[in-house]
Amino acid sequence: MKIFAWDIWLYCNYDCKFCNAKSKILPKKIYSIDEILSAWKYIYKKYGKCKICITGGEPLLYPNINLIIEELSKFHYVHITTNLSMDINFLSNKNIDRNNTFFNVTFHPCYIDENKIIEKLLNLKNYGYQISACYMNDSFQLLEFLNYKKIFNKYGFNISLVSNLNSNKNYKLLDNFIDNNSIKLYNSKLDNNNNNKICNAGIGYACVDENGDAYSCSIVKLKLGNIFNKNFDFINKNTECNKKCIIFENKY
Repeated sequence: MKIFAWDIWLYCNYDCKFCNAKSKILPKKIYSIDEILSAWKYIYKKYGKCKICITGGEPLLYPNINLIIEELSKFHYVHITTNLSMDINFLSNKNIDRNNTFFNVTFHPCYIDENKIIEKLLNLKNYGYQISACYMNDSFQLLEFLNYKKIFNKYGFNISLVSNLNSNKNYKLLDNFIDNNSIKLYNSKLDNNNNNKICNAGIGYACVDENGDAYSCSIVKLKLGNIFNKNFDFINKNTECNKKCIIFENKY
């Protein structure tokens, strides 16, 4: 299955200092439902059912996102990463295919307390969705994570640590506080090997920005086309790369 990481837009209502994938400014171009569905139906015709990871910014603030998810879930597997800060009653929509829709909820305690986010997670669960939760970590929050994990576990939700720590020094600091055998860590350690490595990014994985431009990965930025212009295509062979793969896009 082909995988796309799609930044539907970069606009976000939160202003996390450790996040560089956000903007307080609305984009000049807001794509209509018809434009979006036409683009992803084009991808479906070329590659069949794909996994569309909708990110941002905050995707659930995008205009008509309810209908976008409803329609995309009919022919793609839809994975939405969201801070869940908004009223989520619209996600009770029975026409959204629960088998094809997954929510990864990011917990930001500076903006929402744990009781409120758990209440919303329980609502999503009652709506019938598949759910995961993660804690967007920064070094000043390390000591809080284990306490939050216990609270989430009490209600039947596992919470994973997503770390933006980018040095061996900070990774060792993380090791002092976190039990790696019980907590799954994502993105916590950069690949510091600068030797050329065979990379799969661009063969079965692409990242798509809010303008529809698609690239092999978020670092090398080998352009593969534009999904809205319908000139997108994957590359057909592995490439050698000496970049530090921060979010492990090469595994795809």
